[in-house]
Amino acid sequence: MTDAFETAVSFYDTAISGGADDIETLRHMETGADPGAIAVAMLHATPDCIKLVELDGRLSFVNLNGRCAAIIDMVAVARNLRWQDIWPEKSRNTIARAIADAGRGLTVSFEAFCPDAAGKPRWWSVLVAPVRGADGQVLRLVASSRDITDRVMREREIAAADAQLKLELEEKQSLIRTQQLLMGEIDHRVRNSLSLIASILRLQMRRLPDGPAHEAFEDSVARIESVASVHETLYRSGRFDRVNIVDYVEKIVDRMARSLTEKGGIAFSAEPEARRQIGPDAAVAIGVIVTELLGNAVRHGGGSAIETLLAMTEGERLTLSVSDSGPGLPDTADLEAGSSLGMTICRIYAEKLDATLTSGTSPTGGAIFTLSLPAAAVSATPAG
Repeated sequence: MTDAFETAVSFYDTAISGGADDIETLRHMETGADPGAIAVAMLHATPDCIKLVELDGRLSFVNLNGRCAAIIDMVAVARNLRWQDIWPEKSRNTIARAIADAGRGLTVSFEAFCPDAAGKPRWWSVLVAPVRGADGQVLRLVASSRDITDRVMREREIAAADAQLKLELEEKQSLIRTQQLLMGEIDHRVRNSLSLIASILRLQMRRLPDGPAHEAFEDSVARIESVASVHETLYRSGRFDRVNIVDYVEKIVDRMARSLTEKGGIAFSAEPEARRQIGPDAAVAIGVIVTELLGNAVRHGGGSAIETLLAMTEGERLTLSVSDSGPGLPDTADLEAGSSLGMTICRIYAEKLDATLTSGTSPTGGAIFTLSLPAAAVSATPAG
């Protein structure tokens, strides 16, 4: 490549000194059989813009592809046009530095913007390297400029699309945050409203003597508070789409134990694998069922200890059992045929969850009720 450039330079030096000061004359000379013409033809065949640059920045050769791409003719070369003068003002320092570095023997590459003579935007990938003589001294520079306009335009289009996508994503995230705030406010207000209703019922309950009416009010308050507990959990967790079932059931058990202390203690335990997430609708149903089963154990367990257990079984089914050590279920007990309001509510909500509710005798001889939830009702990943 260096020999070809040197031959080409010699050819053009001779041509220019001989008075060839127009492009047509030079093109005519290029078609001759002179070795310099052959070297020039080789350079013209390259797809990039090839230039020879003197150490002071003057252009001494530009191949045909460069003349077409940048609209630089050989008359401009003959008139000692400096390479940096072709570039926009903001790029001239970059070109000057590249010429200086290559003059010291370095190879320099960069990308820059430079419109053609017609003003059409162009971007270039430029390589500048020294051309050395036999003694190793840098005589002049060779510069290769490749038109990368298509690539730059594609990159800009991709960047613009990415920026638009990022903007849309930020807008959606902002909407989600707003929705979460609104849902949190709704949960907060619903919880307060349900708590107010429970308080009113509790005031009314205190005016009633012990008996069926008092128990009915007590059960109603417990049911309302179990639903309110879901909204409180959602509000405090900052999530409106899921609930940690262990924390949620433990809160219900704790509330029932505090309100029913005089009638017996209630213990709660959960296997580590049972710490799963459930949706708010499922949480409401489970809360109501747990409340009913605990209330039933308190009333019929004869003051015995009550245990509540959450566990995972094979097939990723979540089981929740409430047991006592009281007298147990009567031999004639039939869960499906039971006509009490509490058991009817439990059956309805179990069907809503596509779960099974069974009853039997606990290890201590008392009664045990077990709710078995399908895998679809709980998340596959344990809650953190």
